[in-house]
Amino acid sequence: MLGGINYLLYLVIASFIPHAQQGSYLAIAITMLLVLLISVVLDFTVFPLFKKFINWLILRARNRSGLPDFDVKSAQEFFFNSNEPQRVYIYDFDNKLIDCGYFYYSAGSDFDELSQVLIPFEKSEEEKSYLEVKRLARKQSSQMLIDSDRQVKIFNLS
Repeated sequence: MLGGINYLLYLVIASFIPHAQQGSYLAIAITMLLVLLISVVLDFTVFPLFKKFINWLILRARNRSGLPDFDVKSAQEFFFNSNEPQRVYIYDFDNKLIDCGYFYYSAGSDFDELSQVLIPFEKSEEEKSYLEVKRLARKQSSQMLIDSDRQVKIFNLS
């Protein structure tokens, strides 16, 4: 859709630049440069508002149809989206501790990658069994991310 908008911009701008429609390389280059500049400006001003409006329309149509709201964030982005320190415990499906520490960074979800950078806890007493962490998670506002493909369970005790 955005490519179509760029092409439409090109056609409109080319109609105002002399010789662009006749194939003058200089006129075409000027037209393309103007389209690039306008597209960059639109990317930071109009398009974010346009995206919000489209999402609002979709949510409204879904609500009218009795469907629940949706979010475009991946589970990983939602799970690790916090400015608070996060204590993370990673277990396999046999409930064996893989690693734990303070969450520092997670790779983006563009490649469906589940990789984290953890800062180790200062004390080895912080390493807890699956049942201990599960008990702690029940007592406080915690989340658990289950990745069945990689067969890991990640607790986020923020």
